[in-house]
Amino acid sequence: VRTGAQERWTLERRAKDGWTQTLAPPFEADAVFVRRLLHAYANLRAREFSHDGPQVRAARGLDAPVLEARFTPSEGAPVTLRFAAPDEGPAATVWALREEGDTQELVRVEARALTLLQQDREALRSRRLLSFEQAQVARISMTPADGSPAFALVRVPGTGSEAWRIEGARTGPVDRYRAAGLLWTLTSLRADPRPPSDGEPGPVRQGLREVRVLGEGDRALGRFRIGPEDPEAPGLRQVELAGGRRVLVEAARLEALPTSPEALLGPLSDGP
Repeated sequence: VRTGAQERWTLERRAKDGWTQTLAPPFEADAVFVRRLLHAYANLRAREFSHDGPQVRAARGLDAPVLEARFTPSEGAPVTLRFAAPDEGPAATVWALREEGDTQELVRVEARALTLLQQDREALRSRRLLSFEQAQVARISMTPADGSPAFALVRVPGTGSEAWRIEGARTGPVDRYRAAGLLWTLTSLRADPRPPSDGEPGPVRQGLREVRVLGEGDRALGRFRIGPEDPEAPGLRQVELAGGRRVLVEAARLEALPTSPEALLGPLSDGP
């Protein structure tokens, strides 16, 4: 997607259904946004067709498009859309020049087709705190905020993907369902859309201070540091991600993470 000579953002599909925004610096794209965008365009229908020509394009505002988008399928020719400024009115529409191979046509479509593409690059960023394939994880290191010794959940080498143990002040085997639950929890953590405030935060006295996820050979897969509750957003804690970006995360989700080896050791309870 570009406006004039400036390229705004580029999305590329990666393995499975994930997407990456590839312009520097690259980052994981928000899956919800991409699904909404693809669904909207899969169901996009022309409201009107127009005959073509230089004068017609100028009259439609397409001599100076406000935005250009290029869709490249895995098979077939790319489709390029060049948009004019939207019409005014309650049922706003926009004229676009659609190009596919040697075919060019002028179409009028709903203005949402344009506004979906006018997102700032940062708005496309995934709100997931961590992004990794669970099978890649060899170690999850956790540092409590109360000064207790750090501990780690470690995949036992040579025993397949199901066996885990705790390393730290206490050691022992970890039920595979507890390990799977922690992995799922970490990948499900999401940042709040609101930015952190500039107010002075309070001290951190509970929960974890830091979580690090490592692969084989201690390859870094992700990290975040948990700060205090945001002074202007009750129930949300400040979190610093790898690279220094700060976000807000629901405090209850963070405080539910295990803060000691005892929280992971031993079999799961069958209930009362």
